[in-house]
Amino acid sequence: QAELEATRTRGYGLSMQEAEEGVAAIAVTVGQGDGVVGTISVAAPVARLGDERIAEILPMLREAAASMLLAWRPQPAKA
Repeated sequence: QAELEATRTRGYGLSMQEAEEGVAAIAVTVGQGDGVVGTISVAAPVARLGDERIAEILPMLREAAASMLLAWRPQPAKA
């Protein structure tokens, strides 16, 4: 429960060797508000995914998530 709250507070998920030894990952939601339709993540060796690199990757990851959201938006009916 504490990890979920930390994820909400910082705005992204972080896994440091939780699923695989030596691997770290960051993830953001694809959606708006409570309308989450998925997630997108980046994984890398833990030695290459420090705080500075996370700060570089997050804007690109969020941009990709926003672009993916377009696929789930209802399209206007064609006349």
